[in-house]
Amino acid sequence: MAEVRKISRPAAQAHLKKLSSRGMGRYFRNKGFAIGEGGRAYCRHLIRKHRILETYLCRVLGLPLEKACEEAHNLQYHASEELVERLCEVSGNPSRCPHGLEIPGRV
Repeated sequence: MAEVRKISRPAAQAHLKKLSSRGMGRYFRNKGFAIGEGGRAYCRHLIRKHRILETYLCRVLGLPLEKACEEAHNLQYHASEELVERLCEVSGNPSRCPHGLEIPGRV
């Protein structure tokens, strides 16, 4: 994780401990992290938001796929559930994103 996120090893360990304390999984010192159901649910939630945002940005606003994906990534952490669900409706309640990947149902 430290290498991927380009942060120090102690910072990565602190982050994993924080995720563990929030019920996202279990941190095993010097061995890694095992994602739990809470972490999987949160990941599905973020994937849903990202794919809905991406779909809206492509279909409704006409952004190129690469730019839509980048913007969706920036927005997914900040957009409210209400906004994302409304964008989903406006986009025609799609079942797949512009990449052809399934949009998970609500968690």
